[in-house]
Amino acid sequence: MPPITLNAGYFALLLALLLPTDAFVSSPVLHGVRKSADCRVWMSSAAVPPATEASPAAAAPTRPRREINILQVIESNGGYMAKVEVKNFKDVTEHTVITSKELYQETCALAGKTPDELPIEDYYRGVFKFIIGKGLPLTRTEGMIDAGVFPINYFSVSQLAIFLDDTVEGVAAELR
Repeated sequence: MPPITLNAGYFALLLALLLPTDAFVSSPVLHGVRKSADCRVWMSSAAVPPATEASPAAAAPTRPRREINILQVIESNGGYMAKVEVKNFKDVTEHTVITSKELYQETCALAGKTPDELPIEDYYRGVFKFIIGKGLPLTRTEGMIDAGVFPINYFSVSQLAIFLDDTVEGVAAELR
């Protein structure tokens, strides 16, 4: 009769069924196999190390991050144009945003700062924090779009202010 070959999962199940209720297997191959009263195997893995006291930082779940990166800012006579990359959880989107110097200075004044105290890069980060907070989709808008869809790929902050009435105040609140 040929020998019976069992993989580690079947072997763990077989051992769990043969062990008395709530018994543990303590071997390097099947660490932590447990049999419950209704014969379910709770855990069986050769890669799981013995249980140790975990630090609180290791036990805390990690949240995906949002990052707003200013790739490039170009100053012109009337204002600024910026290339912005937004990493929103798993999505990465790129945007071109234009603002006038007057609107930038007005927003700085509402935030209680001067343009010298608030770099233009921080202003653009505030714009995108406001957009994300309002729940506007950051996905690409291409081709013909409906009037109710904001053109997030390429826009001006004054255009955003027409689309959302509280833009200047909201961006200023993000910059405080």
